[in-house]
Amino acid sequence: MRLKRRLWLASLSSVAISFLAVLASPAASLASDSTTIALNYESPGWSYQEVAYGADQGFQAPTFDASSWPVGQAGFGTTDGVCPWNNASQVSTPWDPGTDMLLRHGLSIPAGATNVHISGTVDNNADIYFNGDLIGQVQSGNCIAGAIDVDVPSTDIGSDNLLAIRATDLGDADYIDVQVSYDLPEQNPTITGITAPPITAATPLYSIPLQLQLSGGSCPSSVDVQLGSLPAVPEPVCGSGGSVPAILDVFIRPWDETDTTQELQPLATVTASSGAAHTSVTLPAAPIWVGVGDSYSSGHHQDSSHWTCFDLTARCGVPGGGYDPGFAWETRATAIINSAFNVPADWQMTTDVTAQSGAATTAFAAGQVPRMTGDLKARSSSWNVVSVSGGADDGSFVFYNAIKAWYTYAILGGYVHQGVWAASAFRGPGCPDTQRVYATARAQRSGITKDLASVLAQAAQVSPAARLIDLYYPYVLPQADSCAENSILGGHGATAVVNMLDSAHDQVPATVSQQDPEAGPVIQLDLRDPASLFGSPADPRALLQLTAYYGYPHPTSAGQSDIAIMAVGALTGS
Repeated sequence: MRLKRRLWLASLSSVAISFLAVLASPAASLASDSTTIALNYESPGWSYQEVAYGADQGFQAPTFDASSWPVGQAGFGTTDGVCPWNNASQVSTPWDPGTDMLLRHGLSIPAGATNVHISGTVDNNADIYFNGDLIGQVQSGNCIAGAIDVDVPSTDIGSDNLLAIRATDLGDADYIDVQVSYDLPEQNPTITGITAPPITAATPLYSIPLQLQLSGGSCPSSVDVQLGSLPAVPEPVCGSGGSVPAILDVFIRPWDETDTTQELQPLATVTASSGAAHTSVTLPAAPIWVGVGDSYSSGHHQDSSHWTCFDLTARCGVPGGGYDPGFAWETRATAIINSAFNVPADWQMTTDVTAQSGAATTAFAAGQVPRMTGDLKARSSSWNVVSVSGGADDGSFVFYNAIKAWYTYAILGGYVHQGVWAASAFRGPGCPDTQRVYATARAQRSGITKDLASVLAQAAQVSPAARLIDLYYPYVLPQADSCAENSILGGHGATAVVNMLDSAHDQVPATVSQQDPEAGPVIQLDLRDPASLFGSPADPRALLQLTAYYGYPHPTSAGQSDIAIMAVGALTGS
């Protein structure tokens, strides 16, 4: 699944509020009855006849022969009146003023239906008949919407019914249209069995999957499902098809969404029940998010310029040597999830950022995968998430080497405060050697793909339900910048390098499927946006620390949150 950069950026708190509303709202209870429309407004199939006042007495009888009458669509009336319904969109069949309009329409009402009701509008008057009996007389004048408001006595209702109306107009303009509705009590199906399938990568986060076997019932209806000691949850039975399925998939949280103090414990074995059916369910452990990768996943950030740090072997203003898991986007993503789902403490998702600044993908297998595997084994059946980034540090000459060489040359040459990307071939030290970086990325591309896919495939093998995320690199320069295009030197600039690295990520999902055909889908977070100047709707300096000011670019706090928001949105489909 490929996710292009979304054009929104919000604070962590506002995002959590949004997800609370969308993801964590309690299931709504269903009414015991449902209203069904037996005959809608603007319905076709009306037999009609325009007559003089009072003519054709007895037309309302079910035995009356109206086979020679024309058949038309409601509403009936004129289109030149002052009332809002006297228009061509609501009047389908003409009715001359100063006459009676006789109407007949058959309709079916199922056994057990209650509250059969006729509603509508008439200009001027109407006599309402149901199966030949007069059940209402309406004198509404004109322009009174909803004047027809008649309950049908239960003694007049059969399975096949006739609605007949004599509508009378007193001159100028006229109109009539009606609707018939009824209530039908829910007929809930019988639950003949219940099973607990395993959690998969497609299972919604923090949901215990159950399958109910159903028999009988009608739509709409609902069934109550209880997990352990939690309160029973009403589950709607019928989908868009309007029929009761033989198998109903339901998903239950392991805590009460309206009172999170009522929770089941991770790894506990509980009983799931619905009706007389029940089954045993072993709950998973609380999930973990494992962040594998390079500096784009390690929380790498920088708070001072290389211009003020002349020791090029030092990590100039980079906390923890580029490792700050509390700052990383993965940690922020778990915070959003825990807040949005109102997760109790025992179930909260934790984070293990294994990523290291400067790590090549070739080093992941030995340096990070064993830790990832250990994390997942302890929670193998849970809603775990594994994300991966990398590729920019693969090879002998990468961005770091090019920028370090550029700074060495710029400082020794006295080109201070010009900014690496503001340079050109004719002013200052020129662009970094992105052509050589591009050649490295191209040579390493297939290996990068294989290494990234191997991490995700191994994660899926240890934790089959794990959600898999592949993080792309963003553009780091305005695309019209000379160092982005490198047009003066006729080579490949920074944009081409990023595209080459990200082309390695393009092949990750297919490669994961080859390495593990049972693995779930790979969510691809593509931070590039060709429609935007820098690939972000905001000023890039609010998201990325550009090389012109801080050396190799990495997300700031706002940038880390932006990536976290995108990731959670992709995981939850929001």
